[in-house]
Amino acid sequence: MWHLNTDERRAHLGAALGYLGEDETAPTYRVGRALFERTWQSGKWGGPDESCPEQDPGYLRAVCMCGWSSDVLVDLSVELPPDHERPAASRLHGQDRARAYWLAHALAATSTALPGGAEDMLGQSEQWLRTLTGRQPLACLSLARALREIADIHEGQAVRHARALQISWEDIGTAAGTTRQQMHRKHRGQPPLTDEHDILHPIHIPSYQHEDGHPPYTITETREREPP
Repeated sequence: MWHLNTDERRAHLGAALGYLGEDETAPTYRVGRALFERTWQSGKWGGPDESCPEQDPGYLRAVCMCGWSSDVLVDLSVELPPDHERPAASRLHGQDRARAYWLAHALAATSTALPGGAEDMLGQSEQWLRTLTGRQPLACLSLARALREIADIHEGQAVRHARALQISWEDIGTAAGTTRQQMHRKHRGQPPLTDEHDILHPIHIPSYQHEDGHPPYTITETREREPP
């Protein structure tokens, strides 16, 4: 299963269900009275060997333990064109393509969680402002101005990424402490993260946030436990 390191509560564990045909019926296995759909991970069907399909799946669907499932059925027979402008991304396998849709969901779902380290840094900035207010008021004003400029820059970038993940203007306005209308008016003129492709296409999801060369998240892949 897939775990996003920014999801500290581990509320969004992802997996890919395997389908043998376009009828979207996944092979299942039974544990007691419970019936489970088989996942597909690293070239293997999940679940016990008993009644395991002999053939590989033809399609994959990304799902999450929170109850979300992708509305996209990844066709494993479709190959991305070798002359695609991003050759590294064009070599994505079917499981990686399915994981891309789960990643978009997980990033959006965990978008409001503020890491503890960020709260500590915010507290340090507030402490500096409070310290400078009385004894070095001009330095306090300069620091406050610099923080506002930095915040404005990153607010714009955050809005672009939020919209790429299909987060609503309503939620964006709530997070910014303002209204949907105000945020839309302020940022509607910004260019999208891509001009030519749907940003939620799996070609883009694994890499579109890596503008500084380092992804802001890590995906850990773990094996599902075999049922008893």
